[in-house]
Parts: sequence; C-alpha cells; structure tokens
Amino acid sequence: MKVLFIGPYRQNDLWGRTSRDFIKSLSLIEDISLTVRPIFISNGLHDSIDPYVLKCEANKERNHTILIQHMLPTYMIYDSRFEKVIGFTSIESIGSSLWNNYLRVLDKIFVTTDIEKDSLPEDLKQKTHRIGMAYEEDKAQVGSPPDRFIFYSIGGDLGSMSGAKETLTAYMSEFHINDPVSLILQSNDLEKAQAMINQVTQDLGIYSAPMYPHIHVVENRDGLHDNCNCFVNSSCSIGFGTETAEALVKGKAPIVLSGSGRDEYVSAENGFIVDSFRDILTCPDRPFAGIFTSREQCVRPNMLSLKGTMREAYENKLATLKKARTSDLAKEMLSHKTRSETIKEILCQ
Repeated sequence: MKVLFIGPYRQNDLWGRTSRDFIKSLSLIEDISLTVRPIFISNGLHDSIDPYVLKCEANKERNHTILIQHMLPTYMIYDSRFEKVIGFTSIESIGSSLWNNYLRVLDKIFVTTDIEKDSLPEDLKQKTHRIGMAYEEDKAQVGSPPDRFIFYSIGGDLGSMSGAKETLTAYMSEFHINDPVSLILQSNDLEKAQAMINQVTQDLGIYSAPMYPHIHVVENRDGLHDNCNCFVNSSCSIGFGTETAEALVKGKAPIVLSGSGRDEYVSAENGFIVDSFRDILTCPDRPFAGIFTSREQCVRPNMLSLKGTMREAYENKLATLKKARTSDLAKEMLSHKTRSETIKEILCQ
C-alpha cells in the first residue's frame, strides 16, 4: 500500500497535532509505504518532528496509489494519477454547503465524528467514514494536587467559535472570589484574553476585580492536562477535537456540549454533558469569506446548564474523580492501534 499524505503536520496548532496523530495511526498499518509532505495554513512551527515523520518526508517513492489530503475542503483536489483520493477534514459547522462541491470530487472522506458525517447531504454521506480520534499519552510528569479546584480551557486564538467567552461567562457568574477555584485560560494572545475578561466582567456588571473568582491566563498549554482538574470545552463548532482526546487519555473528566460530536466519546460515566441548542452561526472572525455564514448552524451551550455543570464538577469532587478514573476506558477507544485498523479496512475497500 503506497500512500502519499499531505497535511500541516509541521504546524504548532490543532491542525498540526491532528496531522501528527493521523500519521502515527497510519504508521501502524502493516505493509504501508508512507510518504508525507507538509503544507502551511497558519503561522508557527512545531519544535520537533518525530524521526519516523522525517523518514517519510525523505521517501522518494513516486508510484503512490492513495492520496490523503488533510486540509480545508476548499484546498482539496482530485488527481487521476491515484487510485483513491481521500480528504480528511473537520466540518466545523452544520450545513456548510460551500464545501460540498469540493468534497464531491473525492473518492472518500474521513471525519472524526458521526455528527460531521450526518451534517453532509445524502450523496456525500455514502462515501464519508468516521475514523475516530487517537491520541498517545506523553511522558509529562503529573503535578501535585492543587489547593484549588482548577478548571482549564484551551482557547487558542479566542475566536468566536472557540467557546472561551462562554466558559468565562459561566465561570464568573457562578463562582465568587471566596470559592477555592481557579480557571486557567490558554490563549495565543494574552492581550486579547485580558480584553475578553474585561468585557465579560462588564457584561456581568462586575466592576471590581477582587469580586470575581481567580483567573489565570497562560500562553503555553504544556502541562495543563496534568496539573488541572477539569477540562471545559464549550466550543461552538462540531467535531471531537484533539484537546478532548488529550483530556480523556490523561484521565480527566471533561465538560462538553451535547450534540457537538464530543459527546460521542464523553458520557455521564466519564465526564459531564452540558445542554446545548442549535443556533444561527454568526462568526465575525471567519477565516475565509463565504465560509461560516448565517446559512449554517453551530452548537451553543445553555449557559445555565454550563455554569451549573461547572458547579457540580467542583462541589462533587469525589464523583468527578471517579468519572476521571473511568476515562481509562477511553484509552483503548482512542488508541492509534484501534484507529489504524479502522483506516486500513477503509483503504482496502
């Protein structure tokens, strides 16, 4: 099996991590000759690349039979030199009709959740395959139990789809400075994060910093899963997400939205499900004109349910810990071995 994979695996962002995890799954397929080539769709390079990936970059094979493209559908192409042309992408909104014509030229489509598949029209569903997620636990050291119960949220660029503002609003409206809790917000832009905090305090009518609960903004996401208690993912986009996989594998009990695709992996047994509703997608910071428009839908949290769930996770610490322990069951489901078997079966069809 000779496969050419094109994706942003050299990037230091979610797309990059998802690409690297996908290559790891491909590497476990027997008798595969894998060649990889990088693309760059955002700034920031990953510090170190696995030796196996470098070996695949140096592969001089030219007679590939399968092309896998990991990118937005608008960049995907069909090439008749390959027996199979496959697109691996994240369908972040429901009803993203602009992408459909790009996807129709492909032989197969890979997504990580059923809700992404279900959001496509019938003709595309027939060639779309849910391959799941995979994440390999790193060797970072687990920190000591904190004095505070620490929620954490990975906001990235803090775009309107990130859910960062919803998490801040729920947290600051539910807890007080006297509660021994903390929220760590990861952001690539510290000034933007502080501006968002200021806006939320103004929206909530909190005009004195000592009145709201402790919040700490960090730029580096390393160690968050090890040293915090409860991961909050209130992103408005659909799809599973690498961060939720990381949290589960690290033995955390994440908070996710119902109907987001993340609830296909997280249940009441190993995490917390927040009530949500479908909404018109308003995205002023959309990356491309015509993508993420009001003709599409997203998933938004019921804010009372979100703040109540955060309170439940904090007050029932023992139950949260028990849920986290059952997250060990997710490790097999999220293993590269499991996903590689799924991918191999699809590629051989």
